[in-house]
Amino acid sequence: MVLKRIEELMADDVLLEVITPLLIQNLLNDYKKKYHSTHSTMQHIKCSLNKIFDYGVLHNAIPFSPTRVIKLSASSKEKREKRLRHEAKFLDEHEVHALLAELRKRRHQTYYDLALFMIGTGCRIGEAAALTEADIDFENRLVTIDKSLQYYDLRVDEYYEDTTKTEAGERVEELPEFAIDAVKRVIARNKAFDEHMADFPADAFHASKSLFRTEYGSPITSHSFREILTRINKSLTKHCQEWYGFEWTKNAIPHGFRHIHISVLRDDPSISLKEVQKRVGHVRAETTDGYTHTLDENQDKSVEAITRFIEKNRVKLNGSVW
Repeated sequence: MVLKRIEELMADDVLLEVITPLLIQNLLNDYKKKYHSTHSTMQHIKCSLNKIFDYGVLHNAIPFSPTRVIKLSASSKEKREKRLRHEAKFLDEHEVHALLAELRKRRHQTYYDLALFMIGTGCRIGEAAALTEADIDFENRLVTIDKSLQYYDLRVDEYYEDTTKTEAGERVEELPEFAIDAVKRVIARNKAFDEHMADFPADAFHASKSLFRTEYGSPITSHSFREILTRINKSLTKHCQEWYGFEWTKNAIPHGFRHIHISVLRDDPSISLKEVQKRVGHVRAETTDGYTHTLDENQDKSVEAITRFIEKNRVKLNGSVW
């Protein structure tokens, strides 16, 4: 859709050699004005154009990319709206408790266990989607995170594994007990599903080795997790005051669970910034602080901190915890 709109603003017979940074800048300005696009949308469009022109540079079609020197500026209103959207994604303790309680009520319990695992490890949703049972070392209580599932704009049978977001994203993490318990429940659920699929095959079912799967067997992606969280956000907006005693003003998203993990660890003065960086796969310290490979440092303090947080906010339903 974006490329189609751009074609409407720039003739398709424009030669590559006459495409200048100023031409692209004017095109982006026109696009934003015509379609009332947000600063975030314009950044996404510029990123897509960067990839297109970089491809041309790589194959010697053009000497340089005209988009690389373009700077997008946000108005004060846009900056304020972005900050409010950013703040709405991240939850405090009583909001985490309410969200986990609502996830626990879902028919498909793997979403709840995935949330616990992401809080316990701080992994990205794409990293969690790529995990298999073979990545879990139960004896040593470790998880190996060395890949990410690519699924954007793809059919389920077209999903593929790629590297993690950064080289530092390849890591081994110690698992807290509640995350190990969540994985064990997921494995048992997957086994039951595989047996059911073998006995009652259906076109809707998908065979997968992924650890965290939808109720139809495909890997849980950011899109499928967002659908569940969107329903919960709507429900809590309407009933949170009645059910939990406070007004729900947040917008829970999959990445928020990673933020919870990082925030809990950064709030503990006994845990070094370097340990948090290695645990969540950040290269730069600024990235880790912006949220509030193989280990060569002990992570006991991190595991203890995140376990204490979950124990304070764990959900008890029907006489059982979690």
